[in-house]
Amino acid sequence: MNKSRFFRRPVLGWCSLALICACSFQPGFAQEWTRFRGPNGSGIASPGNRIPIQWNTGSYQWKIPIPGDGHSSPVLWGHKLFLSVPEKNGASQVLMGVDAHSGQILWRQAFDAQAYAIHNFNSLTSPTPAATADKVFFTWGTPENIELAALNHDGHILWKRNLGPYRSQHGYANSPIVEADKVIIAMDHLGESYLAAYDVNTGAEAWKLLRNSSTASAYSTPCLFEPPAGNAYLVFNSSSHGITAVDLETGSLVWEKSDVFDKRSVSSPVFNQNLIFGSCGSGAGGNYVVAISPPDSGRRDSLPEEKFRFRRSAPYVPTPVIRGDRAYFWSDQGIVTCVNLQSGDTLFSERTEKRFFGSPVLVGDHLFAISTDGHVLVVKAADEFEILASNPLGAGTHSTPAVANNRMYLRTTRHLICIGD
Repeated sequence: MNKSRFFRRPVLGWCSLALICACSFQPGFAQEWTRFRGPNGSGIASPGNRIPIQWNTGSYQWKIPIPGDGHSSPVLWGHKLFLSVPEKNGASQVLMGVDAHSGQILWRQAFDAQAYAIHNFNSLTSPTPAATADKVFFTWGTPENIELAALNHDGHILWKRNLGPYRSQHGYANSPIVEADKVIIAMDHLGESYLAAYDVNTGAEAWKLLRNSSTASAYSTPCLFEPPAGNAYLVFNSSSHGITAVDLETGSLVWEKSDVFDKRSVSSPVFNQNLIFGSCGSGAGGNYVVAISPPDSGRRDSLPEEKFRFRRSAPYVPTPVIRGDRAYFWSDQGIVTCVNLQSGDTLFSERTEKRFFGSPVLVGDHLFAISTDGHVLVVKAADEFEILASNPLGAGTHSTPAVANNRMYLRTTRHLICIGD
């Protein structure tokens, strides 16, 4: 094993059992994958899920064509799957409802849109929807006009809201999440930036926190952090504000560690063992992952503290997986790294010879990630590196898999595919 240390050794203590449960097991965890990277954005499927390691086209439960190329991921509630797709060269944005068992398309709801200049690695449909027991929310738009829409599970529009312009060199790609009775969205861009929450039933603004994000746009999807003591709060990553904690109910600033990023933040925050992880990077390199210890809510003088920076082969776009005292970093260049968070040792750092923009997900002891050329690599989540399988899908993708009820749902540029039991 490679015991090289690429970062300052963290000083860590054991987190409370409540925190471990909060970040590992969320309500409805075994049945729903309702937002980008599943429960609270962890990328970790329920321990009850079992997904085949190796398969071929004859192993698919079903495979259906989709009308346009997009990078958004599928989400589920119960046995309904939701996916956003572009149509008519971006002139229309469509949200689809699909029967998760059979692959039958249940409905399609189209919204007027407009094609515009984006980065070659982006798409006109990159934001992943978010689902609740009776609604699904998604965003789309142009640099002049971003829209947020709520639909019921039968595809009927409940409300729409204009979020204003979004200025970026790369185009729009921000995914909403739902916490309590609020739809949360981050609008960190080169124009008038803000974080906001909207009522799930009416679309009315619950709160808005203005931001200064003039240095670079951010594409990070927030998560909810539950400290051992005190109220839960939302965590956001951005290029200009670093890692930020915001009160879920009021939108007020809880704390901020603004000096951790010097480049664009694309990956989403994840946490475990009382550490919050974020990353930044660029197409030219210089990527790194930061781990901070949030302040002790029981002490007024407590401040967020940076514990380490991981620089070697760090991811820029893919979001890491954190399980217990192991961190798995899957870089854009296909280098998979396992770090022992207790000792600071790098247990392995190995190249897969593929490129990745989708994020890895963990099912049992297996990490699944889809390369840009459409191969699902399966790597053992252990202290020694082992590629267990490489399963071709027949088309490229930048999407992240969704997992629920012993099935995995994979989106390529051409098809939506279901594998599993």
